[in-house]
Amino acid sequence: MSDIKQKLNDANLTFARTVETLQHARHDYETGAGRTLAETAANCATLRKRIGEQTQAAEDARNALKTALRVSNAAMTSESKAALAARRNADDLLDQYGEMLLDADFQLVEATVSANDAAAKYEHAYREAKTAQVAAIAYTALDQCGEVIARAIAAGGREIIKEELNLLVEMFESADAQEESNQLAPPDLGALVNSDRLGPVVKWQIREVMQGKIDASNLPVTPALGTFTEGLTHALATVRKRMVRA
Repeated sequence: MSDIKQKLNDANLTFARTVETLQHARHDYETGAGRTLAETAANCATLRKRIGEQTQAAEDARNALKTALRVSNAAMTSESKAALAARRNADDLLDQYGEMLLDADFQLVEATVSANDAAAKYEHAYREAKTAQVAAIAYTALDQCGEVIARAIAAGGREIIKEELNLLVEMFESADAQEESNQLAPPDLGALVNSDRLGPVVKWQIREVMQGKIDASNLPVTPALGTFTEGLTHALATVRKRMVRA
């Protein structure tokens, strides 16, 4: 086996191995941390919406109780009792939603950290597979026509070949890049948007705070650059308040 053929064989084996690793990383992310983050974020959003609706409902119930007591001249008539019960129920439900959101916010922070870890592995696997793909393509080309091109260069045709190859690159670059992209799709991180990507220091701070190892004032509410999404910003603020109380 020639040196180029051996390198081509090695490149193809490496590409196959990295693609398999990428497939596992994608599956782990999409069915694990990525899915958990999407579900947790949706749950938090639903609870915040319900709290907004219930806040209005509780306000309406308080106003209805005031009206009933005013009409009865503060006497506890059946209408007043019904309004009082409705107000209590509305307030109780609002409190319950609030407690649920506290727990959900805590879960959202944990899910975001886990998703960041899984995403880093997913992206690393993609970069490895992409590098291996490029090597496999290059050695395939060298195996097919490398000797002919080398002989032409040795005969003094280096500049001609260089110029013509550059022209061919311009012709095929976008089409081939699209074809390669279709074969090796870049990571889709779903609910984990760029603004919620956490660096190693921030992840360490969050974990340490949530484990009670460092003061909650060290927990970042906004990243060094830009801002987190509204959901994560709210969740981090909730965790800070809860851990300070603890």
